[in-house]
Order: sequence, then structure tokens, then C-alpha cells
Amino acid sequence: GFTMKIIKRSGTEVSFDIDKIIAAVRKANKEVVEHERLTDQQIDDISKNVENMCQSMNRFRAMVP
Repeated sequence: GFTMKIIKRSGTEVSFDIDKIIAAVRKANKEVVEHERLTDQQIDDISKNVENMCQSMNRFRAMVP
């Protein structure tokens, strides 16, 4: 199989994890005034868009057993 790899700001390479994207957006969303906050659906949509953009960059590596 294949796994998508992401290069973090520190330069380390890690496996893509959609749950980390969702958690980061939710955390940021809590800092916004309540009437401007995103809905859960908007957060899911943003996370899927991030995943799709990363996939389009062909950041896949073969998984090593």
C-alpha cells in the first residue's frame, strides 16, 4: 500500500493524519468570536480540501512493512 507523507515545518517527515488537521482547525475555531465560528460541516469540508490538495502534490511513499 501507499501512505501520504507530509514535511513539517521542523523538516521532519510524518504520515498524513486527517484527524490532526481537524483537531487544529477546531482548536483555532474556538479562538474566534462565537458568531463567526465555523460549523462542524465547514470544518470537515476544510479538512477534506487540505487532504485533497496534499494528495494532488503526489506526496505518497510506499509503506515499508
